[in-house]
Amino acid sequence: MYNVFISYSTKDLHIAKQIKSILENIPSVKVFLAEYSIKSGECLSDNIFEAIKNCDLYLLLWSKNSENSSWVSSEIGAAKVNEKPILPVILDKESENNLPSFIKDIKYIQAYNDSNRATDELYHIVSENSRDKEFSNLILLGVGAVVLYSLFKK
Repeated sequence: MYNVFISYSTKDLHIAKQIKSILENIPSVKVFLAEYSIKSGECLSDNIFEAIKNCDLYLLLWSKNSENSSWVSSEIGAAKVNEKPILPVILDKESENNLPSFIKDIKYIQAYNDSNRATDELYHIVSENSRDKEFSNLILLGVGAVVLYSLFKK
């Protein structure tokens, strides 16, 4: 599985939910969206930080709302500490004008002018990355089979 963690402000949940449903149409992609991935009564921080630790891609939905979210800030810190690839999606022009330095240094997807193009680009990136991971896993499986065969051949 290719694990995508979506970081978002709860005020942008409707957008995060749309992106989740689009990405889950890609075979072998699993999306973590706290609102739907954590059951009532479970610890938010434990589940969120574990999901970031295990994700293959940290998808940051950046907006004026996320700029003011302490959860988003904490999640960004966890993604950076765990050296996760970060893909920012800029949701509004105001937040693009005030990008923090770590986003300015990453090629981001601008979604506020053409959401269809942004969605297509995001779908393509995740789809391509998930295929690359599947291919790498198949190679490892093949190498493992050769090693096992040579061990038991004797």
